[in-house]
Amino acid sequence: MIEVKERPIPWAAQQQQNESSDILASARFSPAQIANATGVPVETLRSWFKRGILSLDDENMGEGPESIGMGRKLTGYTAMVVAIMGRLTGAMNRNKREGMSLEAARDHAYKFVHAGTEERLPCMIFADGETLLVIPKNAPDPARARVVQMKMPDKPQTWNDINSLFRGTRQVEILCMTELWQEVFQHLGIRAEVERQGRISE
Repeated sequence: MIEVKERPIPWAAQQQQNESSDILASARFSPAQIANATGVPVETLRSWFKRGILSLDDENMGEGPESIGMGRKLTGYTAMVVAIMGRLTGAMNRNKREGMSLEAARDHAYKFVHAGTEERLPCMIFADGETLLVIPKNAPDPARARVVQMKMPDKPQTWNDINSLFRGTRQVEILCMTELWQEVFQHLGIRAEVERQGRISE
């Protein structure tokens, strides 16, 4: 079974996110730390800032000089954006540059990082099942992407349900956000803190 949940976050959940947002919004990671946690080469990460693909002016990205690698501090939100972009663009492999454009990958990453639901706070995974970011390949508009909760990934019908969400396209890009989320924040040493932050009180 899959569930697509994109309703606005209720006030109580939004308030909880605001009160504890310092965990992910805290600018405490160097570019090298982000690169190590995400698998994206640090030179690539710095070039994204230099070219304006990513900007410290964007919400909760970090602080420091835009064009200079030294002294810049980045956030947990930035780490997740970079991790998603690395996988959607192929930037993790120096010898392979297949995938969507940097701008499209960034916009899809922002959808996961900045948009939440009643059951999933921004930049968080669902409490149970698998969290997937599903993107139709022929629709670069991030509005077409979906953050999906998959409760029974071993059932073939589940994948049929995903395909039915995207009628009119034969191909979708699927990222397993559960595994990626755990890996990135474990490398940064904040997974336990972020897991506590991500729980929505009943």
